[in-house]
Amino acid sequence: MADEEKISKRAHQIWEAEGRPHGRDRQHWEQAAREIAEEKTLRSQQAAAMGADAGIHGAEPSVEEIYRERRDSPGATGETIPAPRAKPKRKPRGG
Repeated sequence: MADEEKISKRAHQIWEAEGRPHGRDRQHWEQAAREIAEEKTLRSQQAAAMGADAGIHGAEPSVEEIYRERRDSPGATGETIPAPRAKPKRKPRGG
């Protein structure tokens, strides 16, 4: 989709969100253009960062890296996870 078409759609969304005011089309267009430009910049920065990471770490992340990124994984926040306690051994009866 061309940038002009994206800007047009976003400007229309802004116009509707503001209650369809009359005479603010230029402000909506400029706001939409800024948002689209910021989005493109953010995407290119993310792509560059991912490319830099891939160059350092290789194409495939390690298992440790995958789980370090997941917040719901054990130890994701750096806490130590205690090992399960072993059951105490019973002495044999009788004998």
